[in-house]
Amino acid sequence: MTFEWGLPLHLNGVLRSFVINIEETDSFNDTECCQYFPVQEIVTQAEESTYTLQFSDLRPASSYVVSVSAKTVTMGPSVNVTVHTLPPTPALHQAPVIVVPVKANETFPVLVHPAMSYQGLVSGYLLLILPRSQFSDGYMDAPNSTIWDSLLEEELNQLVDGKFYVVAEFEQHELENDGRVMIGSGKEGSMSGSWGELWDAPLVSGDTYRLGLVLMLEYQDSQRLGYIESDDFIVF
Repeated sequence: MTFEWGLPLHLNGVLRSFVINIEETDSFNDTECCQYFPVQEIVTQAEESTYTLQFSDLRPASSYVVSVSAKTVTMGPSVNVTVHTLPPTPALHQAPVIVVPVKANETFPVLVHPAMSYQGLVSGYLLLILPRSQFSDGYMDAPNSTIWDSLLEEELNQLVDGKFYVVAEFEQHELENDGRVMIGSGKEGSMSGSWGELWDAPLVSGDTYRLGLVLMLEYQDSQRLGYIESDDFIVF
């Protein structure tokens, strides 16, 4: 993280240095909060319009208060700012699992393994259907989910290679007991979800599909996504 500041409005003497302090005040991981940072003093050789200082080794999904004071013969008042680091980029190690052979126009169970390493940061999961038979009628007729948030939509399009739609969404507690969810009801039309349109469209016999799982982490209005895909499966 780079911190930038300028000259104070009023100096009661010759500027000699700036004193900078950074303090961690909150973290999603309570057992590791809070880091200690030594106070830093930057000697000034000349008055500049801006000054910068690079902070490293900050924890993800944490809040810090940075204060800066100008020093002449005495210390001036400090100016404080609170900053938040991004959540970690989540790693998913288990793709959604098809429990039984998938038959056209029938519901089927999918086993979704919830992430257990990001407690307190998980805002939700999206389960995607990825049609893979590019020249079939089923591929051409597959729906497209509208995502409410444009930034989320952009990130999904970067993560997923090819056509997809959202079939279901979950919160962490909905997956922790069993993780088995039913999809493929074949209902026509879409439902309105928390993050976008949900389509449980009928799957087409003979076509190939893949499942995608999106994990969304959020801290102080900043979001990171994790993503994993299943192997291809054929609908009978």
